[in-house]
Amino acid sequence: MHIVICDDLEADAKMTEEYLRKYCVQRDILQPQITIVCTGNELRKQKQIDILLLDIELDEESGIELAGEVNSTSPDTLIVFVSRYSFYVTDTYKVQTAQFLVKPLRQNIFGQVMDQVMLAYKKKQATYVRRCEGEPVMIRKDQVVFIESAKRILTAYLANGKCLSYYGTLNEEEQLLAEYAVVRCHKRYLVNLHYVKHLERDGITVAFSNGKKQQIPVGESMYQAVCAAHLQYICS
Repeated sequence: MHIVICDDLEADAKMTEEYLRKYCVQRDILQPQITIVCTGNELRKQKQIDILLLDIELDEESGIELAGEVNSTSPDTLIVFVSRYSFYVTDTYKVQTAQFLVKPLRQNIFGQVMDQVMLAYKKKQATYVRRCEGEPVMIRKDQVVFIESAKRILTAYLANGKCLSYYGTLNEEEQLLAEYAVVRCHKRYLVNLHYVKHLERDGITVAFSNGKKQQIPVGESMYQAVCAAHLQYICS
């Protein structure tokens, strides 16, 4: 696990690192790789960031705008904003973030927030195995945008644009992926509500990580149930 702390105040960055290491000891978590950077340019040079603890007020640029960049270039990165000013929390809705922490940090609050972040991280790492063209392939559950069934052949369309075909049934996949907001929208389709951009009676529009969009059908008898599930998802 790679965790990056981006804060232009060295003392604050060191304090965040200290809280983080204490948290890992308390929760019996293997100590992660922790990198401290103080500018946006240094942050942009980092690779494969799993969790980013980001100060909102940096000297050279806005942490919120920087988070927007991270959302675009590394959508899997979980972002935790850290700020001395709690009123910034309303601005963070402009980007996809995980949590918000207020300085000065308190170990108990820090632990509660990081528990939620780690839970989200574990869900992102969850995989299952299917045999595609005779070879076992690991599929990340949170990357499944939708699954299409053609008789006994299932095709999983992933967020990165890849497609994987294998034998199986929609019922099996629906149960396997239920905790990842995957629901039946048609007798031949499952859809992950996380990737739904538009929902209408004539179809559901999903968006992939590269910005590509695709429409899939929604069954007339399933429309109301899908609407209810989608509303519950976006409100949760």
